[in-house]
Amino acid sequence: MAYPKYAIDVIASSACGVESKAFEFTEPNGPLSEFERMAAKFQLKFSLTMFLKFLVITILPKVADFFGFEAMDLEPQMYFLSIGSRFALFKVKVAIAALVYNFKLQPSARTQIPVKFGNAATLKPLNGMILNITPR
Repeated sequence: MAYPKYAIDVIASSACGVESKAFEFTEPNGPLSEFERMAAKFQLKFSLTMFLKFLVITILPKVADFFGFEAMDLEPQMYFLSIGSRFALFKVKVAIAALVYNFKLQPSARTQIPVKFGNAATLKPLNGMILNITPR
């Protein structure tokens, strides 16, 4: 019974970047780890009710919104969405690191120095930040 737990642990940690804690729940027919529980909830269960819901969602989306029909449970969607957003943020950090490592970034002559910032909620230069990018 250790092989399925090992596979879940490898998939959760390497592909999804989360700790599955699969080995903490080792009793047969015992409680599942959170990752296993969410994966089980994420699976579509095919039944006549599910088929009718799917038809209403695809053909009559306003009716589906009125009755609150969802194709699947919202909890596992949000769980895996948060994993996906963490993975996307990681990929952006890797891309920025590769850019800084492989290229030299310098302010252009058109960049206003000292930089003046606007009064917006985010820190954004008024006239932009124009950079010259040269390979290292």
